[in-house]
Amino acid sequence: MKEFRKNTIEQFVEKLPLEKFIPAAFLIFLLCFIVLSLITYNNIDIYKNSLFLIDNTNKVLKKADDINHHLSTLQLKRRGYVVRNESKYLQEYNSSKLSLSGSLNDLKALTSENPQQQLESKKLDSLSNIMVSFLDSSLVLFESEKKASEEQTRLTLLSQDYLDNCELVTSKIKANELELLNSRQDKSRSNLNNTQL
Repeated sequence: MKEFRKNTIEQFVEKLPLEKFIPAAFLIFLLCFIVLSLITYNNIDIYKNSLFLIDNTNKVLKKADDINHHLSTLQLKRRGYVVRNESKYLQEYNSSKLSLSGSLNDLKALTSENPQQQLESKKLDSLSNIMVSFLDSSLVLFESEKKASEEQTRLTLLSQDYLDNCELVTSKIKANELELLNSRQDKSRSNLNNTQL
């Protein structure tokens, strides 16, 4: 049996001279190298896209928190202006309105690829605009009356209801984004493992 194997190997070596074997081995090596390079490049590209999506999700979560902060700040600055009658509170109120508008626009841009989140963003924009309108109206009444009134209190309470609704919407957005974040991180880890393999 050993002699048969030995004879077979010797016959194979005789039929395939070294001059033909080296170029064939080199071509096989080159082909394997190209295929592995393409697979690695593809996995790295998928990994980079996953990282981009994870970053986008983190930005959406931050914007949702920023919006909640701006909405609460509006309530506080309005209250500070009415209680203290100092213009710095009114300036900070107006500044917070501008920041809120910018954050809402950023959120819409960040969620443009997700139809469900886009609907929630539009809903949040609508609710926050109504809330700000109530706060603005209460400030207009305060400016005209120069004192707190029952109507101002009613408008402020209505704005608080809309603030609560806005917080519910942002919590929905954040919950959805956290689900996406988990799936995107799993996909990213999987692609990283594939690349390393």
